[in-house]
Amino acid sequence: METVLVIDDDRLVREMARDMLVDAGYRVFTAAGAEEGLAVVGDEKVDAVLVDVVMPGQSGLELIPRINALRPATAVMVITAYATVDKAVEAIRAGAYDFIRKPLREPELLHSVRRAMERCRLVNENARLVRKLADRVRTLELFEKIAVTISSTLELDTLLEEIMELTKTVMGAEACSILLHDEATGELAFTVALGEKGDEVKEVRIRTDQGIAGWVFSRCEPLLIEDASKDSRFFTGVDEKTGFATRSIIAVPLVAKERIIGVIEVINKTAGPCFTETDRDILVTLAGQIAIAIDNATMTEELKRAKEQLEEYSRNLEGMVSRRTAELEAANREIRETQSQLLQAEKLSSIGQLAAGIAHEINNPIGFINSNLCTLREYIADMLSLLDEYDDVVSGLAEKGLCDDAPIRKARERMKFDFVREDIETLVAESIEGAYRIYKIVRDMKTFSRADNSERGMLDVNAAIDTTLNILWNEIKYRAEVVKEYGDVPEIECLPMQLNQVFMNILMNAAQAINGRGEIRIKTYAEGPGVVVEISDTGSGIAPEKLDRIFDPFYTTKPPGKGTGLGLSISYGIIKKHGGAIEVDSAPGRGTTFRIRLPGKPAGAEGTA
Repeated sequence: METVLVIDDDRLVREMARDMLVDAGYRVFTAAGAEEGLAVVGDEKVDAVLVDVVMPGQSGLELIPRINALRPATAVMVITAYATVDKAVEAIRAGAYDFIRKPLREPELLHSVRRAMERCRLVNENARLVRKLADRVRTLELFEKIAVTISSTLELDTLLEEIMELTKTVMGAEACSILLHDEATGELAFTVALGEKGDEVKEVRIRTDQGIAGWVFSRCEPLLIEDASKDSRFFTGVDEKTGFATRSIIAVPLVAKERIIGVIEVINKTAGPCFTETDRDILVTLAGQIAIAIDNATMTEELKRAKEQLEEYSRNLEGMVSRRTAELEAANREIRETQSQLLQAEKLSSIGQLAAGIAHEINNPIGFINSNLCTLREYIADMLSLLDEYDDVVSGLAEKGLCDDAPIRKARERMKFDFVREDIETLVAESIEGAYRIYKIVRDMKTFSRADNSERGMLDVNAAIDTTLNILWNEIKYRAEVVKEYGDVPEIECLPMQLNQVFMNILMNAAQAINGRGEIRIKTYAEGPGVVVEISDTGSGIAPEKLDRIFDPFYTTKPPGKGTGLGLSISYGIIKKHGGAIEVDSAPGRGTTFRIRLPGKPAGAEGTA
């Protein structure tokens, strides 16, 4: 029913107007002043307002703009007893639709109200048409943007993401998604899910007999639901998993070449309580374009894969000879490296056998020398003790005048007896220490060389490094101070002779890299059941462009004639054979650090010790 509001401070005028309008079939509200009238306009859908020009407080002309602000489609008509042309013009300028003179006459009043109602209907219809036109424009813009997107990319994931971003914006939705049918599992998988919980939604899969998406897929029919909580087809599992609240939803099947491939959904209207049938029609049209785009993109990807496979087959055919040649070259290099390693191993084995023989031959005379020196030290001590007693006797007799000890004192001074006495003890001690040093070197040579190249055993890494240092001491002591930072490390199962060879190669390189006098720092520490050895020097360092090649066979940074280029290559192979790793950190001017990581037991070592 059409509604009229009468605002006048005169009760008789209000009642007269109300009676005329009620008899004519209108619903009527009355108000005695401006504020009371504005309250009615705010609370009720008023189609026309009759307002007196002259009222206490705020006049009718001042009230017109406020009414128009609240209800733009409502027609406001002024009523006054002072009907002049100037008043009429003033009222029209203030926004009034019509001007009615008092006293009110029923024909004139009803004629003006009917015209006002017709104006209100026209304004509302015009607004509806404008909204519809805006929807059409919005739809056309969406289709245009989607067409541009489809033409700009055929990569499926990118295409769907961009299309759904446009759809979400134009449809005014909180969330939207595309579910594609997975033929392998028969489920619907969220290929695209936009919105606050999009990432969590992608983890969910839906059966084709489950939820609204399953219903739409199985029946190939679009569905508009204004309140999902009241629809028995709604699957609550997704909301329960993500914490999202679904209210209104549109779901439309995606059909390409008469085959349904999935479902598109938009969820929760942002501007309004629910989606409309117009929204559904737009999404149905849009779904057709999206399905074609998916089908085209899928075909393009399949063609691309087929092309890549053909190109790969072509490359394989063309590269077969190259690969075979490369394999042969690699095999030849491996043979050369193996030959070099075997040659080096034979040299080390020969040196080891020679060292073992020399050690055996030296041990016997060194044993004699050490034993005799110890006995000699005891004899000398006894003789010196006897001389002390003799001196005491002579001194006593001389004091009593029984003998002259002057010749004896002169003889002692001539031979510097007191110095000789102290020096004899020093010489004997140094000789014993030297003999022990020879014994220790011989022992370390035997230890270094006695293990067979393929014989596994348990090794104390700290002791092995000390043994190697003793062997190389004459090479190192004039070049560097050795700083040891040994940790409490476990014994490891390994090929001891080969690891000794690694330590010898790296320590020798460290010494030879130092110009003048520097420092070699050796650090060991446990790493799980294994051991890490770090050997650092303060030498000249290695240029970055050379670091990648230092483990290559026959590559050396030393001057011609100073190295074979096999030491680090062989060391690298030994560490790899043990299942370990060898790393290098170096730069010109700041020295070099080799870091060797050794496992507690090499891979494949079970049962071979």
